[in-house]
Amino acid sequence: MSVDVLLGLGSSLGDRNRHIQLALRFLSVHTSIHISRISRIYKSVPLGEADSLFWNLCCIVETSLSPKELLETIKKIEKKVGRKEARRWVNRIIDIDILLFGSDCISETVLIIPHSQFCHRAFVLQPALEIAGNWIHPQKGCVLKDLPIPNPRCWSN
Repeated sequence: MSVDVLLGLGSSLGDRNRHIQLALRFLSVHTSIHISRISRIYKSVPLGEADSLFWNLCCIVETSLSPKELLETIKKIEKKVGRKEARRWVNRIIDIDILLFGSDCISETVLIIPHSQFCHRAFVLQPALEIAGNWIHPQKGCVLKDLPIPNPRCWSN
């Protein structure tokens, strides 16, 4: 049985567009993942210690993988694209997050769904609204398009 999943992808180093497109290609060739929608790319100022402009998008995938299997797959894809392990809030070649996994709510050490900062980051929420605005947030019980967009806002190409 497959489930619809909302993923967030971002890059702040090097050829950002190439890194994001490469990650999408690796997702698309996986036998248990089908990309059904992709938002535009949104640019945003960095958070934390990062000092480069971030490029972000969201995509909806259909998958038969479990949340943990999808997380493992995503980590492998990040490594293929060139991501190195680093502390939080620094520049990254690629970052892929599971934002929503159907209506599941998971709270484990390595996996929190819905993503804990999903509704508090414009660079995630704006692209999500573009492709999944009618989805229901499983914890808040409202449709995504009814959530306020936090500041600072980001902009699309």
